Amino acid sequence: MTILRQPAWLTVALLAAACGPSIEDLDLDDDGTGGDTGSDDTGTDDTGTDDTGTDDTGTDDTGTTDGSTVLQIDASANDVWVYVDLESGTTVSESDDWSLAFQRFNVIVNGGISGDGDVEAVWIDEAYANVTEAPIAGWATDMAAADTDSEDTLVFGAWYDYDVTTHALSPAAGTWAVRGLDGATYKLVFTTYYDNAGTSGFPTIRFEEIEDPDRGITKTIDASDAQAPVYIVLEDLSEITAPGDPSTALDWDLSIARTVFKLNGGWNGSGMGEAYTYPDGTAWGDVSEAPTSGWEDDVEPPSQYESGTALGTWFDYDTATHAVSPSGRIHAVRDAAGDTWKFTVTDWDDGMVTVRVAALAEAT
Repeated sequence: MTILRQPAWLTVALLAAACGPSIEDLDLDDDGTGGDTGSDDTGTDDTGTDDTGTDDTGTDDTGTTDGSTVLQIDASANDVWVYVDLESGTTVSESDDWSLAFQRFNVIVNGGISGDGDVEAVWIDEAYANVTEAPIAGWATDMAAADTDSEDTLVFGAWYDYDVTTHALSPAAGTWAVRGLDGATYKLVFTTYYDNAGTSGFPTIRFEEIEDPDRGITKTIDASDAQAPVYIVLEDLSEITAPGDPSTALDWDLSIARTVFKLNGGWNGSGMGEAYTYPDGTAWGDVSEAPTSGWEDDVEPPSQYESGTALGTWFDYDTATHAVSPSGRIHAVRDAAGDTWKFTVTDWDDGMVTVRVAALAEAT
């Protein structure tokens, strides 16, 4: 079960208002509390911090336990971000692919206001060992403040609990799920914020890949040639050889030629292809079942400027600049065989199109 919890920064702010200075004003460097790892709350007793020597590499100890990766990060500098790639389980440079970045107790994701990688995360009210599959709802990325009087909302703003008496940080209960850049989803916990000597700014994380039924598959397809459509199978986004007669062939589900997306059904095929477009503002994670009505077929193009396709709303077009950009709309799509998928376009660059697809359950 995924629930919302009060962010740690808000708890600290409320306590600080009554008890003293805010967390930004407190000395978190020398508190002598390195023995509190918070392992009882995170479902793990292995902190992976046996080797605490550091040569300013950004990490002190990397290891595995029970199939998971344990990584201690030297984020002790106040003015340096340390970037971590979950796929390789190592620290990397900012110019490389990275999932999370650390600076003291601050953690950002490569998404939203913090990066262009579309990394998302969600907190799960379960111990690490009990999490075997990613949740459907609750995913978020780093977001800007709604107004000048508010703070930016960081997904990992609530990863820790803060003791105003001892000034100690300890990992909050529960587990995180993170959708990395590599198409994989990981469960992750913080096991401590201190090295073995009790020095702060050394968060240790434990993580491993888990199933994520809702994420589906993302793929970039070269559909830049308007005269040579690319034929796609939705189940795995594989490309097949162009059929001799697309109007009768049943081995393709979607064809793409620049901005024109045709389904194998209706005017363009003999399959069961049709589409439904969800209202603007519908998020990917909000869709789990196929709609029961409102489906549309591809129709005969009304004019030379209109494709007549049911997926024609996947993009927005700027008449002033002639620029094409993904609309962000979520669609339900039936393939040639009648199976149902949710579908969206995440990027388009002169015919290089990135699409995302995941299976949809039929409505019960």
